[in-house]
Amino acid sequence: MTYRPKVNDCGPNPAPEGSPYISNIALHLEQVVDYYPYGKVLREFKSGKEKYCYQGMHKDEELGENLFYTHFRQLDTDLGRWWRIDPVFKANWSPYVSMSNNPVLRIDPRGDDDYYDMNGKFIGSTSSGDAIRLIERSQYNEIVKKVDESKPEGVNDFVWNATKGMKLQKELSQVGVKVQVQSQEAQQALMDQLLAKHLNTGKEQGAFIILDVKNAKLYIQEDKGAKGTAKSIRFSNLTYSGDKKTIPGNSSLVVIADIHTHDTYGGPSTPENGAYGQNQNDLVFAQQENSTKYVKDLGGISKVTPDGRVVIEMPVTINTAIDALQEYGTR
Repeated sequence: MTYRPKVNDCGPNPAPEGSPYISNIALHLEQVVDYYPYGKVLREFKSGKEKYCYQGMHKDEELGENLFYTHFRQLDTDLGRWWRIDPVFKANWSPYVSMSNNPVLRIDPRGDDDYYDMNGKFIGSTSSGDAIRLIERSQYNEIVKKVDESKPEGVNDFVWNATKGMKLQKELSQVGVKVQVQSQEAQQALMDQLLAKHLNTGKEQGAFIILDVKNAKLYIQEDKGAKGTAKSIRFSNLTYSGDKKTIPGNSSLVVIADIHTHDTYGGPSTPENGAYGQNQNDLVFAQQENSTKYVKDLGGISKVTPDGRVVIEMPVTINTAIDALQEYGTR
């Protein structure tokens, strides 16, 4: 429903300074719209000219009534899918999926906002997009509890779930700190430099993918202390606390994954591709360290995960650091 203030003829206008309420303003009902879950119009009881409709998205007036624009991309409500791919690669989801296939419990008014705690572990999402926010897990739980307890009496669950999602989006975004992510261009330039160095020296080069939880930054940084040979690499020592790895002397720099170079094609070494022997390959190390291993080779960027998933030459649109955070955060 869309309401607009309407000035009554009675009473002073504007209200007296310091008044705790406005007595001369009434609400005029302009528009009532019912939607299917993904935003397609079911029926309109009263038409209006409001352009910001479903989830506050901007309705397209030129290409069709069932297309909405957000800050990052466009939603086709006939299909319940985005027209543009999600900039964040998610191995188990189509890049065109909206609201994580659950528009009742989740919203995506801008196409953003996933929440991680200060250890880099995924907590929850109000949507399914490319903005990452850090928040103390206790704060996140308190806000969710607060919103849950604010449900008005008599409101059915279907209506409340839609309202709840928008309230969570507002409350969490005010507390969660948005992470500054190193650009794909900067990441690619660094990995190209490492590969060039490998080709010149004949030795593998390495880098860490780091989540700086103090300064809310996510980036790739060369491991200048790594010791590489023609077919192996030993990374610099890290500080361990369970599965959590940090840069020595700075516990706020969480190492969520590492990258090393190969001077060939084919991605990570595995027992199946015959590289480096049965017990000395990227798959074995990923499982032993419970950490995703990324490889920069002549074909592009690939990865192998602790559960044995191997992705050869990931799409160039994928931000490697964000992909690493998602792998780490949901493990």
